[in-house]
Amino acid sequence: MAYWHISMKMNDAISRVQRHDVPVGKLHPAYKHEDHWNPLAEYREAWARLMLTPAPDALAVIWRRAQLKAGHHKHTDLKPERIERAIADDVEFLKAHPVRQSRKRDQEQ
Repeated sequence: MAYWHISMKMNDAISRVQRHDVPVGKLHPAYKHEDHWNPLAEYREAWARLMLTPAPDALAVIWRRAQLKAGHHKHTDLKPERIERAIADDVEFLKAHPVRQSRKRDQEQ
């Protein structure tokens, strides 16, 4: 997901320098507006896969809830109910399999 996000940012930067005829823009192939759509589609697909991949910890659950609340699913094929079900499954799994505390914390107690 990070790769496609950075790819979109790079495409935007290339577009800007070429529009303003900055010399560094000549180092890249001519940017076409339609070049924006492929990385965007790939980013959204990666985001959707990440939302359905089992969460490794509670922070991932918090992030997913924030993503859902922000409406980031609206441009994907994912329905809110499917994401909510995945989050509920994550919460249930994490409750059943608590993360072991670090040895340092165990020694302090």
